[in-house]
Amino acid sequence: MLLDLNLARSRTAWEVRDPNLAVALLNRSKSMLSGSCEDYMELAKQFMAFGKCSLSKNSGDAVNRDLSEALKLMNEALENCEKGFSAARTREEKVEIRGLRWKVLRFIAAIHLQKEEFESVIKCVKVLRDSAEGGDDHPSLS
Repeated sequence: MLLDLNLARSRTAWEVRDPNLAVALLNRSKSMLSGSCEDYMELAKQFMAFGKCSLSKNSGDAVNRDLSEALKLMNEALENCEKGFSAARTREEKVEIRGLRWKVLRFIAAIHLQKEEFESVIKCVKVLRDSAEGGDDHPSLS
């Protein structure tokens, strides 16, 4: 319940355009995790949502800074996905957290592409291709 409350506070801070407070509240939420896969997924989803918002900003000179912030948020989301996978107990939880991890990796690759960091894009695509859920269906194989 404390985690949900803190996530809601973080979303509110983001909505009133205080991203520093929003991210600080998300980071504080890490200490409120009960160790369940679901908690890690919720926190990862929130980091990913904020990362997507930062990624969608196109504010002229601040574009590179926005991309760096988006990358930082997506890396936090990825870290929580990894921890959530370790905490997953059921097959369904593992499938769900892998799917979220896959989405986060795709966004990370997109950010690196926008920053013209092509070697990092290739690394992300390699991880996606090597993962079970990416497999032979990954667009890079077409």
